[in-house]
Amino acid sequence: MRLSFSDLFDENGYRGGCGQWSGHEVEISGYLNATHDGAARMLVSVPGACPDCSPVPVAAIDLPGFEGEASEERVTMRGMLSYGFAVDEKGNASFLRIERASLQPEPLA
Repeated sequence: MRLSFSDLFDENGYRGGCGQWSGHEVEISGYLNATHDGAARMLVSVPGACPDCSPVPVAAIDLPGFEGEASEERVTMRGMLSYGFAVDEKGNASFLRIERASLQPEPLA
């Protein structure tokens, strides 16, 4: 299922649909970023944005176990969407994740 950040987030935070798509295989495009300590990767809605220090809210999806480099180039990730509070094996907490995330080639225009 192809989703966008606007399917998952609104100006107040997570949308109600996050729960209905949890457990489903999804594809979503965004920008890879890393936490300040480099312990986790995330897909963010704005290139180079950091959800922890941005002056405005930034939509972010955790990518547990994914080791890709941060980039300001748009990428597409695929994996199982998981919604609800969880802590991964490295101690990183999240509410929205793409489990078993893999980088996908961009679709042809």
